[in-house]
Amino acid sequence: KTYKFSPNLFKIAGLDNFLDNEDKKRILNFALIITVTSVSYLLLVNIDTLLFGALVSDTAQLGLYRSAFTLASGISGLFALGQVLLPIFVQVKKIRLEEAFNKVFKYSLVIAIPAAFGLAVLSNYFIVLIYGYEYISATIPLILLSFLVIPFVQISLFSSLFLTKERLKEYTYFLVAIIIINIVLNYALIKLFLHYLPNLVVMGVTVATLLSWFFYSIGLDILARKKLKIHADLTLFIKPTIASLIMLIVIYLLKIKFVNLNILSGIFLVLSGVVVYFLTMILIKGIVKEDFLLIREIFIKR
Repeated sequence: KTYKFSPNLFKIAGLDNFLDNEDKKRILNFALIITVTSVSYLLLVNIDTLLFGALVSDTAQLGLYRSAFTLASGISGLFALGQVLLPIFVQVKKIRLEEAFNKVFKYSLVIAIPAAFGLAVLSNYFIVLIYGYEYISATIPLILLSFLVIPFVQISLFSSLFLTKERLKEYTYFLVAIIIINIVLNYALIKLFLHYLPNLVVMGVTVATLLSWFFYSIGLDILARKKLKIHADLTLFIKPTIASLIMLIVIYLLKIKFVNLNILSGIFLVLSGVVVYFLTMILIKGIVKEDFLLIREIFIKR
């Protein structure tokens, strides 16, 4: 049917002949898997809200949770560099996929880890700035959910890797398993908090969501090692984490000097954190001259 309505879909660019039946079947199967994966991912992102709404009658707590989750996931999207940088590195450097992957992995972590720590320590500023003082109670959930930035960025990179290798079937099977884990964790922790700490049930779904996404990112790393024979260099976490902890301490010490939450103090704290983080990274050689040259080469090639 697809061929009947859109025969040009199966034409090879620049040629008049058509793909053979095996290639057509491969394209359609790939499109089907992408569709299933997209729907599954959409379910994973929203299953916590669906269960929360079904099990908890307090809509105020649901609003607090969604405001924190939306902010964390939205910021994560700004740093999902995998789909953009992975093909560029392969083209520019003509290097092996694993080496290209770890280059992008490094630069993703250099941005994602301080973003997570920064969002956590400045969570009250972001909540007040975006949602207003009425949502200040969402600060604690946001402190925890801030660390979703790290697995979100990793997952984006790993999914690009499986897409590049045309191995989405294994990825999709694992995604379905994570959805099941997410449902079980959310149901169990929501019920547990409803029974013992009903006023803090938002923390139950927050912890369940955080655990589910970290399981997701760790599982994809293991899957990439086993199925794709590509090993992520986990030592790349060390230096950005050290620099981020130093940044967090500096921001916290500066933050306690500000009584009022306002845009100017927030901007000052963010800029201070950025300067401290990158100076620390340069001092501990988390960022070296080669990195600047490589980034410059990418922009020149673009």
